[in-house]
Amino acid sequence: MKVAMPVLLILVLVIVSISCKKDDPSPSSTADLPAVFTKKFASTVTMYVEGNFIVLKSNGLPNHKSPYFGSTDSRYEAYNGTNANFSINPNSIK
Repeated sequence: MKVAMPVLLILVLVIVSISCKKDDPSPSSTADLPAVFTKKFASTVTMYVEGNFIVLKSNGLPNHKSPYFGSTDSRYEAYNGTNANFSINPNSIK
């Protein structure tokens, strides 16, 4: 019984220390990301896994043409949809 108590105590300490270990805060590769993220955003958004979270970072600009860019911007495209009720809002992308 005297020998079993220290062994049991060591075993409990090892289990507690393993279960309380914090996640590695350094970003891991995009290989850990679900495929939908890398397919849809690969060219415009920086993505990585950090612990239990997927982090997405962007400069906030879309990667497609839009009527919300100024008409002199290379990314400008006039509305070409089929919605007869379309009305552009007064905002723009700068």
